Formats: sequence, C-alpha cells, structure tokens
Amino acid sequence: MRVQPAGPAPDIAGEKDGRESSFGKVVSERPDYTRGAIGDNPALRATLTAGILGVLIGMIPLLGSVLIGVLAVYLYRRGGGSQPAASSGARMGAAAGAIAGALSALLFIVQVVVFHAQQEYQDQMLRVLRAFGASAAEAEAAVQRALSPAGLTLSALFGIVIFAGLAAIGGAVAAALRTGSRS
Repeated sequence: MRVQPAGPAPDIAGEKDGRESSFGKVVSERPDYTRGAIGDNPALRATLTAGILGVLIGMIPLLGSVLIGVLAVYLYRRGGGSQPAASSGARMGAAAGAIAGALSALLFIVQVVVFHAQQEYQDQMLRVLRAFGASAAEAEAAVQRALSPAGLTLSALFGIVIFAGLAAIGGAVAAALRTGSRS
C-alpha cells in the first residue's frame, strides 16, 4: 500500500481504488501476476499446469501418462494458443510428463524415506519378485539395491523417462487430431 499526496495519481500497473485518507489519496496496488514469462507464454503455462495436475492423473497406470500430454495440448488450445503441430504437441507433452514424473518421484522418495514406509515397500517388492519366480535371497538383494540411494535415483530417472515418453505420445496424438477449425 502506498500513500500519495492528493492530486492526480500516476498510472500504476494494477487496480487502484480512490479511498481518501487524512494524508491524501490512498492508492492500493494489486500487481498483475498474469504478466511475465509464464503469463505471456501459453505453451509454458499449459505445460506447467498439465505437469502439476499430472501427478494425480499419473496414478492411472500407463493411460494416465498419455493423458498428461493430451491435457497439455488441450490447455494450450484453451489458453488462446493456435493449433499446435504434432511435434510441438509432443514437446509439450514430454515436458509436462517430465514435470509430473519428477514430482511423483519426489513424492515417492519422501514417502519411503521421511514417512518410513520402507518396510511396506520392501514387502510389496518381495511379493512381486517372488511371483516372478525369484528366490528369496535374490529378491532380498534386489530390494536392498532398489532402496539404496543409487537405486532410488535410478528408479526416479526411469520413471521420469517413462512419464515423458508416454506423455509425448499423448501430446503428439492430441495435436495431430484437429478438432475442426475455429472461426
């Protein structure tokens, strides 16, 4: 909030109200947060939004990752962007998928390390590995490698690549499917 002497106020970005005080005219400034690098670029805005929402959408196995790319292209079109080419849709989808994959990996690592869900994760992995025919010793060694810092990092990177790849496919398909012409 800024207090100015009475008289014409200079034009300041944002909304103003003209409430009077004993010191002069009070001008409240509300900055325009929609302007700037993200606000001016509909592709970046759509990609970030789809990536953040993709953490929830990505809970649907495989199809959720593809839908992240579709969502990125949809938000781009809705945000005033023109019809993107399939290559642009793939790039937006891949970026949104990478964001969603990174956030999902971060949440998984926090769950395992901070909330001490290691034992539950170990039990689930052991059941899966035994179902595929691994011996108890092999399964235990694989689980210990997966829960090491290197194993968690490798798992996170692998997840990001899978998310990005499937979301790129979804973005390319969504961009290639032209839903009619806008007038």
